[in-house]
Amino acid sequence: MSEPQWYLIAYDIRDPRRLRRVQHLLRTCSHPLQASVFAWEGSHRELQVLKKALEALIKPKEDDVRGYPVVSGHGILWWGAMPMPKDIVVENAPRIDLQAPLGQPDS
Repeated sequence: MSEPQWYLIAYDIRDPRRLRRVQHLLRTCSHPLQASVFAWEGSHRELQVLKKALEALIKPKEDDVRGYPVVSGHGILWWGAMPMPKDIVVENAPRIDLQAPLGQPDS
């Protein structure tokens, strides 16, 4: 069995009904980062299951769903407003490396 891997899942869904269905699916198995971007962790096999579930919800000729692997050992670089307050820790969420806001020098 393969090791779990973090992915950023991003989508552009043209139909509001399909959009709601994709959002619902991803909210049940991943961490929302932005309106259409989620952090998801799973094995290669679990990724194939997620892919099949997403394929059943979208129209590939109209909609766009992408998964970007997060390099192992690195967190997500963050330059703006957080999706949740800093004090809240979500177990098993990807590490977030806070950066100086854009336009300000890194410390």
